[in-house]
Amino acid sequence: MDNQVAQVAQDQPSVDSVTSVDQLVQLLYPEYGVLQYCLRRKALDTPPASATPPVHAAHEDLWGGWPREEALYKVDGTLAIILQEIQRTSCQPREVCVEVSKEYPESTSHFYLPRCVALHRCGGCCNNEAFYCTNTSHTLVNKTLMELAPPRMDRTVVMVTFVNHTSCECQSKRPLHTIIRRAAATHELCPAPDAPCTSGSLWDAVNCVCVSMETTKASDRDAEVLDLGLLALCGPHRVLEESTCECVCRNGLTEASCDPGWKLDQHTCECQCEGHREGRWCPPGQRWEEELCGCVCDAHCPGNQPLNPDTCLCQCRESPQSCLRQGKRFNPSTCR
Repeated sequence: MDNQVAQVAQDQPSVDSVTSVDQLVQLLYPEYGVLQYCLRRKALDTPPASATPPVHAAHEDLWGGWPREEALYKVDGTLAIILQEIQRTSCQPREVCVEVSKEYPESTSHFYLPRCVALHRCGGCCNNEAFYCTNTSHTLVNKTLMELAPPRMDRTVVMVTFVNHTSCECQSKRPLHTIIRRAAATHELCPAPDAPCTSGSLWDAVNCVCVSMETTKASDRDAEVLDLGLLALCGPHRVLEESTCECVCRNGLTEASCDPGWKLDQHTCECQCEGHREGRWCPPGQRWEEELCGCVCDAHCPGNQPLNPDTCLCQCRESPQSCLRQGKRFNPSTCR
């Protein structure tokens, strides 16, 4: 229409080279291949041959040759039907009916004929629920309409300009709920902002921005299935390190992050005090302080007898020698 050719963004994921369901799932969910590789390596308990998971050939099964039931798509063409449907419903400019009044809501004193016009607008499904289909380029097109002006319904032929989408792409609503860490060296969390995020927003420590809580729902739903597979492997507070297939804390804490006397709890990813639990009881006159992870003096001293932290004893500020220098006599009962 109007000589406007609908083009799909060049960087959209392609399914042309997919020949198996495993490859399709790996294309739509890149974490799938890494997860399977690490699970297989954990099961076999073999050291990594390289720093990164291997690239699977077109004929190679991601399950590593484990017994599986023969899939029907290999003989009945179901995969081709699925791929065709994915192509048909992919994110791209589509001809839709657009109400003129919604495009120009300020024109409340006029009516237009026709009421709707045909335009290209971006639509379709993205490969991941955390992404949305949006336009990357557009042109302006003119439509010939008849404008009616009440109450006499005077008629005027007018040219009205509309936005016509010419290319689309899937963009992330927010960073994906990551269950696999790509590189530990580049995984640095941003400190909390000086000014808190507005109501309804959360701080994204990875990308250093406040994001809407609404945009996190799709990401969480999409990662839920893969997360279930990782619960037994890494737990809820850790992510899978791709290069080593080891579980590391999602918040970035390591053993080196904890102060002396504190130990990283691999299950909660928090630094916890271990001294008291290991039987390191405090000496007489001292008590255990959990927040400080150590023994502190258990004494309450009067104002004129400050606490000596080395001996945990209340001691007078003055002494016989200090009083003598002042020409006074020291009274031990009053510390004066």
